[in-house]
Amino acid sequence: MHLSLRVATCGLALAALALTPSTARAGERSGLQELAITTGYGFSDRGNVQIVPLYARFAWLFPDVIDEPLARNNLNLKWFLEPWIAGVTNHQNAIEVGITPIGLKLDYDAGQQVVPFVIAGTGAMYTGLQGLQLGGPFEFASFGGAGIELFLTDTLAMSFQWRWRHISNAGLKDPNRGLDTQFVLIGLDSYPRR
Repeated sequence: MHLSLRVATCGLALAALALTPSTARAGERSGLQELAITTGYGFSDRGNVQIVPLYARFAWLFPDVIDEPLARNNLNLKWFLEPWIAGVTNHQNAIEVGITPIGLKLDYDAGQQVVPFVIAGTGAMYTGLQGLQLGGPFEFASFGGAGIELFLTDTLAMSFQWRWRHISNAGLKDPNRGLDTQFVLIGLDSYPRR
């Protein structure tokens, strides 16, 4: 089975699991938990790559068997879906388009104004970058990072985060040198059920 098919299958399985209705969970802990729009700046020393992304994130909590023990300790583990687009430049101008179907976000939220979190995900993308030995325009993108959310109201927050992203074609085509990029991001996050 190709890696992209495995990624898509895992993403669909996580979506089905996260969207499974539960009668035991309180109403505020079911359904869409987070909607976010994020932008910022990414850079890589290799090839002087600079990226300005725009992400949209949709997040849901996991089923009760996972959610309830975490919630007792004010922890929220969310599965998210994140489509994105980015303008890219190095010696050329290009565009990137991608989707992260397998994303996880863990935060500590006891109702305080500043909420710390860690985030990670993997997905597929198209990049117009050339000349960096990426092996072609279709790549896999994986990232990890951390940040804080500063709540402006009970349900609206500004987020500040750092991400490290690695892209490569998973050895499907040579050359496959890959590319690592660091991002500094700012976003506006809505929590309709907080």
